[in-house]
Formats: sequence, C-alpha cells, structure tokens
Amino acid sequence: MLDKQITMAAKNISLTGDSASIKLGSDATIQGSSISLKKGASDSKDSTRSTLEPGKKNVEIRFIDPERVALANKRYHLFYDDVRIEGTTDDEGMLHETVPESLTHCEVLIWHGEFPKSRRSHYIVDIADLPDLMTPDGIRSRLHALGSDIGLGKPSIHASMEEAVRRFQTHYLRKHNLTVTGIVDAATLDALKSEFGH
Repeated sequence: MLDKQITMAAKNISLTGDSASIKLGSDATIQGSSISLKKGASDSKDSTRSTLEPGKKNVEIRFIDPERVALANKRYHLFYDDVRIEGTTDDEGMLHETVPESLTHCEVLIWHGEFPKSRRSHYIVDIADLPDLMTPDGIRSRLHALGSDIGLGKPSIHASMEEAVRRFQTHYLRKHNLTVTGIVDAATLDALKSEFGH
C-alpha cells in the first residue's frame, strides 16, 4: 500500500535511476534521454478555465493545411513578446494555450512531420474575440480562417462572400450533406461550426 504523501526536506536532494536523475538544490536539474511533463488525467479544459489567473485568457486556434486537413498532433512553438510556449496540437488541429489578456497577436511555428527536422509553417495570428456565428461577420471570419477569399478590399464583398460560401459547400458537400447554393442555410452553419471548432 502506498502512502498518500511524502515530504523530503534537505539542502540537496538527489533521485537517481539507471539512466535518469533529478537533483534539487539551489537549482533543479532533470537529466535523461527524454523528459516528459504531463498534466494529470483529472485536469480538463473546463477545470483550467474555471481557475484562470487574473489577467489571463484562453486562446484556441485551429490549424489546417491548404487541403483543409487538420494539422493534428503536430508540434508547435507559440511566440509573443519574449515568451515561447511549446506544445502539440490536439486531434482536431487545435492549439489550446493561456496567454496574457492584453495579447492581440502572436506567431506560431508548426512542424508538419518529425520535430525539428521536417517542414514547418509560420503563422502570424491576430487574437480577438470571434464574432458570433449567427452574424455576417462571424460567418465571414470563419470562412476566412478556413482559407476562403472573402473579398476583403474588393469592390463587391457580397459577390466574393457568395463565392466563398459556394466553395465551402462544394468542399464539404459529402462530409456534411450540403447543397451548393452560395447561401448560408442551417446545414452550412452547422458545417462551419463543425469545421471551425465553434
């Protein structure tokens, strides 16, 4: 039977195994062929959100390739100011991080294969609250994030939006049983929500 807790107190503590060691003194040193730091299974996104530090916000960014395939389980580095956060996207290509509330942009490097040898993509990301999906700006933002040309800076944004919706419906026709009309109907809204993540 295991004790519930053990406390060690000394000026220097060393734990040594066959090929790894932890040394605690004025500095902490961990040595080994690979080192993994993992959150416990009881930690969930919801519990993280409820204990968010003051002055911080959660950021979720979904990354897809040009063929609109999620960059799932890919290593990334997120940079802002003098900070680098390393992580791995989830099964849907989502990056989930906590950043300063005042942060308005960041840079992200994502490796497409083996880290650090494979090809990587560089993204400059504007961080802002996403408009509600049920608004024209919400639809436009999601289509743009999914790689559609939505006509920004063009004389007729309406025609470009209709074409962007039509391209989205064509691309996800079979997956979401969509009808290609260029009009945002309930099925298209559901597909946008599903593909974008929210």
